[in-house]
Amino acid sequence: MGMLRTDARRRGWRGRVSDLLFVDEDTVSAVLLPDGWHDVEIGTFSFVSLAFTDGDLLVEGFAFERLADPAGVVVAAPTAALLALVTVQYAAV
Repeated sequence: MGMLRTDARRRGWRGRVSDLLFVDEDTVSAVLLPDGWHDVEIGTFSFVSLAFTDGDLLVEGFAFERLADPAGVVVAAPTAALLALVTVQYAAV
């Protein structure tokens, strides 16, 4: 962890490990899951609670639509499966 912090500071990062990073769910364009990167249909990513049909198990997770899938196909998984995400920033008009 010390090397990561040192390397990040060398590249100009001035934050602390404990700083918060706010993610606008509407700007997520890709996610890294254990099986690789997935392109996300912009505006479909969200953090959700996953409940299974018996209703006994509720887990925090996320869901999104992939660009490669037909409209309406949703990918959902527990939050622990989310390894990284990419967001797009839109310039002010």
